[in-house]
Amino acid sequence: MFLTKVLVVGIIAVLPSNTATRQPDNKPITTVHVVPHTHDDVGWLKTVDQYYYGAKDDIQLAGVQYVLDTVVMELNADKSKTFIYVETAFFKRWWEEQDDDMKDKVRSLVKNKQLEFINGGYCMNDEASVHYTAT
Repeated sequence: MFLTKVLVVGIIAVLPSNTATRQPDNKPITTVHVVPHTHDDVGWLKTVDQYYYGAKDDIQLAGVQYVLDTVVMELNADKSKTFIYVETAFFKRWWEEQDDDMKDKVRSLVKNKQLEFINGGYCMNDEASVHYTAT
């Protein structure tokens, strides 16, 4: 798995599989979808800088720049892996610090659909509601 302590892996759905697929005892097989993604807080308990650089780890262990470093390294090493990144506030800062070679690697990961950016915002919502008033 990727860098621990700051990486969130979400279980999106646990659904019974097609009933034609069964275990030997005739019980349906359950399919679990695990989606590696970020949910790094942008200024919740610490400042944006403190989260990004990993300062004040007595408050919370988080060094967001290392998540991005590790994700790019792991995705390049294993073409079967995918990752979803959400917080463009942190990505923008990380991107501006990268050289052209690293930027090309990231572009390639996006093109190959290994790295996906979702939400279109500076941070991920905490709401678990799809209603428009919840955001």
